[in-house]
Amino acid sequence: MFKKSLLALALSGAAVSANAATVVTNTLTQTANTSITTPEVTAAVKVSKEGIEGAANTRIIFDAIATANDQPAANIQPTATELGLYATTDIVIKENDTIIVTLPGGVFDTTLTPTIKTVTFQDAAGDTDADVTASTASFVKYDGDKMIFAVTGGTFPIATYNIGGFALKSTSSASITPSFKAVSTVTAIGDYATGSAKAAAYTIVSELAGVKVTKSLNGVIDVAADRKLFTAGNDTTTTDVVTVNTTTTTVDKLAITGPADFDITLSGNFSALDTDGDNKIETGEGSVSLGATAAVWAADLSSVTFKDVAVNTAHNVSVNISATAANRKTLATQSFTTSVTSDYTATTAKTDVKVLTGVTAGSWTLNGSEIEVPYLPFGDNTAPILRLTNASTKSGDLTVRYMIEGTEASWKTLGVLTTIKPGITNIADLVINAVKADAGVTKGKVALELVTNVPDADVDVTAGFKVVSEQDRGIVTTIKK
Repeated sequence: MFKKSLLALALSGAAVSANAATVVTNTLTQTANTSITTPEVTAAVKVSKEGIEGAANTRIIFDAIATANDQPAANIQPTATELGLYATTDIVIKENDTIIVTLPGGVFDTTLTPTIKTVTFQDAAGDTDADVTASTASFVKYDGDKMIFAVTGGTFPIATYNIGGFALKSTSSASITPSFKAVSTVTAIGDYATGSAKAAAYTIVSELAGVKVTKSLNGVIDVAADRKLFTAGNDTTTTDVVTVNTTTTTVDKLAITGPADFDITLSGNFSALDTDGDNKIETGEGSVSLGATAAVWAADLSSVTFKDVAVNTAHNVSVNISATAANRKTLATQSFTTSVTSDYTATTAKTDVKVLTGVTAGSWTLNGSEIEVPYLPFGDNTAPILRLTNASTKSGDLTVRYMIEGTEASWKTLGVLTTIKPGITNIADLVINAVKADAGVTKGKVALELVTNVPDADVDVTAGFKVVSEQDRGIVTTIKK
């Protein structure tokens, strides 16, 4: 007893084994002479994104079944390395018409030539068997995410259409929801036997999507402690922690083999941990640690890597300031990123796969506002203008760093100069006199960094200078960080 016509779309992540394309119990059912629809899928099958991208080729479901040779039902069922879909129609596809099968978002391996074969299902003694007969259609071309076939050797009868021999290199869609149609050579008829799944037969799931940063670095540098400690309320005053979760996701189809472990890299400016300035992180200095795993440092201390850490674990990476107060160096405000790599095998081997690349891993900020005055001249005939507006109801310490043109190549710290009350405060004399005293100069050009322990949104600085002999004024644009 032959069943109604079915379309079996075969996708496989198989390589050289007898991995076939696949079969699923989701059936596209004809509801009218010109349409094909499918029942809602109760539970979509999860397919590995990495498995699809690693597929070497696709085998045809019924390649191993000889013509007119009944096979038990088990032989035509999908394995974990197979994909497929059934579509039914009662419509005979006419000779010289075109068949178009679309996998939305699919990118095909165009070196492979798909085939379309006619297969009939039998029901003998309660078993579903399959017989293969000759094909009357041939592959024409790929057209984006479409495979196009021409019926040239007679009509396609009501039977099972098995399309195989192709491979997806990748898919941009979140699911595999194929569609099928025949296109008549008669313009007035146009498309017929058309249809697509109402719901996805397969959802595309990354097995590595669970690898992510679940807690970011969030250190708030304490200006009252000369920027050498974090304020209370973080992990500790000397430690900040980022957590990288290496959870993998289980899928139903095309699962990769592995990964057995991961490499985690944290990137940032870690020079403040090197208390003796030799570009090495040694015992007694600051550190970055992940349990007992050895830290592998970049030569310039711009990153640290922990190799071969466990899968399905939340890894806490701790950035630790030197335990010795006298050795602590000034901490820099900055942002951090993390990258994660791993080895795994899909159908073809992959090595050092970038799971995460440069993902945000948090930042260090100051406990207050930070405003930079990039240029300010001072001297006997040049009077600087500096006014700080505190629009909040709180008072806060003012901390200053400076660089003199032609003298310093990095910031020098003046520490806390005063307490800023709400309102407008003229800080020009206070700041410039402190710079002169610390630098041992009476004139020059200076860049300033002004930090106030007051909420950032409530603080502004007006800067400029006046040439005394000519009464000319210049305005300096300040930068709020």
